[in-house]
Amino acid sequence: MATEHGGGGHPFFHPSAHAFVWPFKLVFFTLLGIVLVGLLAIFADWIAAKYVWGVADAETRAAAQLDADLWLSRTLGGLSPLPWLANILARSGFWLFFRMTHIYQWMDNAARLGPQASPMTHGGDLFVRNDLVYRLQDWIYLAMIRIQDAGVRLAILLCSWPVYLLAYAVGTADGLAARYIRRVCAGRESSALYHRAKYFQVTGVALSWMAYVAAPVEVSPLWFVFPVAILMGLLARVQWTYLKKYL
Repeated sequence: MATEHGGGGHPFFHPSAHAFVWPFKLVFFTLLGIVLVGLLAIFADWIAAKYVWGVADAETRAAAQLDADLWLSRTLGGLSPLPWLANILARSGFWLFFRMTHIYQWMDNAARLGPQASPMTHGGDLFVRNDLVYRLQDWIYLAMIRIQDAGVRLAILLCSWPVYLLAYAVGTADGLAARYIRRVCAGRESSALYHRAKYFQVTGVALSWMAYVAAPVEVSPLWFVFPVAILMGLLARVQWTYLKKYL
């Protein structure tokens, strides 16, 4: 017997359950995306350190880059919450990647061990210090700096929302005007263009943000914000131009 749409089935998959679950899904996927971008930023710096600069030079560059981005956040911030948000996201990234995972605690315990530490009382800390920290400490320090800079860059991008909003509003207004002309003139309809334009807006913003946050070199956010905002405006025009003529 076929199952009716209005009843039966697991209650978790009921349409009303989706209205309750989607905020949790949004938070989960947002945090997952932030973690993946942070890992991408760390791996990008590690690759550059290994094949281009060397780990010692990479640490110096990363520290200078962090200072430059903090200065940029204060310069661009003015009376906006950008400097505060930059500090919050930098600390949050450090806490998420290094305090919550106890990596910072391992590093701190290893640094506090004296030369007379006994394997009987400090066996675990000695193992971490000799076999992990001493071998990887330069790479871990580089990652610690880099993840803080990723938080600062993410804050800069989050506070650039008025540029994206303006570009989207202009594109939407022009697209709706074009849609009205298309309705009057009996122009053709294309749901494929509508959906693709909507999809590429999200994709373009996501890829540009990932590229800026993970870039292992000092780069201006203007090279990522304004071109993508212009592209978003053009795609918004296409999207709303090819919205269904009759709703």
